Amino acid sequence: MKSTLFITLLFFIFFSCKKEQAYQPVQIPCNLTKDLDSSKSFISGTWVWLEEKYFNLLDGRYDYRTPKTNGYTRSLSFKNDTARFYKNNRLDSVYTYKIVRLTELTGTNYPEDNDPVVVFYNLHNGIRYDFVPIKICQNYLLLQYEQRTHTQGDEIWKKL
Repeated sequence: MKSTLFITLLFFIFFSCKKEQAYQPVQIPCNLTKDLDSSKSFISGTWVWLEEKYFNLLDGRYDYRTPKTNGYTRSLSFKNDTARFYKNNRLDSVYTYKIVRLTELTGTNYPEDNDPVVVFYNLHNGIRYDFVPIKICQNYLLLQYEQRTHTQGDEIWKKL
């Protein structure tokens, strides 16, 4: 009797504990392109942030930030020549933007300099604020910050 009760109790404890699932990175179901014309064509619209993947130099592995882990949502709207960033559905920042080849900014001629970048400019004075290499398809956008900095990772966005 005691062994049956003990086994039942162990069984109950084992199945009542919620095991936290390991994070499953976002799988992009389309072929991202670095084609300049496609980038310009696909960029218009509203995008929601799904994840940021960054390389952790301390332990040599990839880590992920998501709306759940960070505790906030982000969205990005590209309309005409204006980019609007939102955090928790509140306007966070506004820039004008252009999509150009990286070589237009660097003046160099490395193979990756033909890749498209989105360049953000200060709305009031037109001075370049930032730029980021991109890969895109109709419904997904990859902002490749990790190519430029070790403090930010590659961000995956999905079009609404």
